[in-house]
Amino acid sequence: MSDDDDRWVPGLLREHGYHGLQRQQGWHECLLWRGEERWLGHGVDGAAALADVLAQMFPSAAARALYD
Repeated sequence: MSDDDDRWVPGLLREHGYHGLQRQQGWHECLLWRGEERWLGHGVDGAAALADVLAQMFPSAAARALYD
């Protein structure tokens, strides 16, 4: 597990109290949480795992546009 979330968790999410952990085991996973919220993403690399989490957190095209 990697807990250097200042390096890879997007600033907007950190500003809103989210924290993260990453794991690499032949694939990549990342976990983002804030209070009782939990989001888990998977991917072939760290960027893909983070993209998977963000797609879950912001499922609609409108939500992703507002995030960007």
